[in-house]
Amino acid sequence: MVYDKNYPTTLFDTATVTIKIGNTNEGPKFPTKDTTFYAAWDAQTYDITFDLVGGNMEDDLTITKDYGSTIILPTPKKEGYSFDGWKNKEGEIFKKTFLFEETSNIILEAVWKNNEYKITYISEGTTPEEPQIVVYGEPYSLFKSYLKGYTHTGYLLDNKPFITNQVWNIAKDITLYATFEINTYEITYLLDGGTNHKDNIYKFTHVDSF
Repeated sequence: MVYDKNYPTTLFDTATVTIKIGNTNEGPKFPTKDTTFYAAWDAQTYDITFDLVGGNMEDDLTITKDYGSTIILPTPKKEGYSFDGWKNKEGEIFKKTFLFEETSNIILEAVWKNNEYKITYISEGTTPEEPQIVVYGEPYSLFKSYLKGYTHTGYLLDNKPFITNQVWNIAKDITLYATFEINTYEITYLLDGGTNHKDNIYKFTHVDSF
C-alpha cells in the first residue's frame, strides 16, 4: 500500500488486506477480475497562529487549515506602521496568500514598516526650506528657529504647547507654530567715581529707544 503521513487513508487501516473473490454473503463484495484500487486520502489539519507584534485585527488569531491548502492571509493594523506581510520562522515573507505545506502547527509573525510623517514649521524667525521628515517610533529633534532679539521658547500644536518626546509617536503630518520670548539686556555703567543719573535705565530690549 501507498502511505503519506500528510494524507492518512480512509480505505484501509492496515497494510495487509484479505480479499474474497466473487460474490459472497460475507464482508464487502469485490470484482472477479483484475482491478485497480485508488487510495482515498484525508488531509491532515494544522493550526496557524498569527503573532501581531503589537498590532490588532478582527480575524481569529489561530486558524486550522488542511495540508496543501491555500490560505488567504488577514491584514492587521498598527498605529504608525504599515503592514508588510507575514514572516515564518525561516524568515520567508508572505503578502496575501500562503500555500500551507507544513507538517506541524506554525506561527506567522506580522512584519511592520515604520511610517514617515512631515512637520511643517511656521515662524516669524527662521524655518527649514522643506518640511521635516520624521519616522514613527524613531528618535527625532525639532528645528531651532532664530529671531533677532528673541529667544525661541518652543512650539504650539493646535494652540497648545507641543511637548516633545524621545521618539516620534504622532501618526499624522503636523504643523508647529514657533513661540518666542523677547530678550532683556542689562546696562552696566562705569562711573569712575561719579554718580549715575536717576533716570538712566539698567535694562532694555531691542525694541526700546533711549
